[in-house]
Amino acid sequence: MTSGFRKDYKVKFKHKPYVSPPTQWIWDHGSSVAPKRREQAQEEVEAHNEFFLSHIIHDQDPEASTLMIVPRYYDGHRDDNLPVPLKREYYGFDSNLHASLSGVPNIVVPISIISAKGTDLALIKLLLEFLPIYGVNSSVLTGKTAFEV
Repeated sequence: MTSGFRKDYKVKFKHKPYVSPPTQWIWDHGSSVAPKRREQAQEEVEAHNEFFLSHIIHDQDPEASTLMIVPRYYDGHRDDNLPVPLKREYYGFDSNLHASLSGVPNIVVPISIISAKGTDLALIKLLLEFLPIYGVNSSVLTGKTAFEV
């Protein structure tokens, strides 16, 4: 998907665009996956999507849509020093992948909320109404700090 951009970037700037080490590791690993295994993985994604979109998030009514709150079980901070990619657990299924696999809207504020396809704006409207009630900021400041101190 990004190969055109990457090729144009290299021509224009005479070097490849920066790619984070974990992303590079995932790309390298993905390139080594056999076509048969890739096909099997695609079938697994399709099975997930069929079940997920038919039985869990299946409605299209923005006034009464199913919402899925996805708990984050990773207790680290984004600035933590993580293990080298090879020692991280990039295999198997993770609850944070539902939206990525199925193409449904996913908003993280600070929890992840997933709703049915086509309900993106309704989900944003719901959050904009909900956040101020509980004192959660819906915008950030520019400069050194994101919020009033």
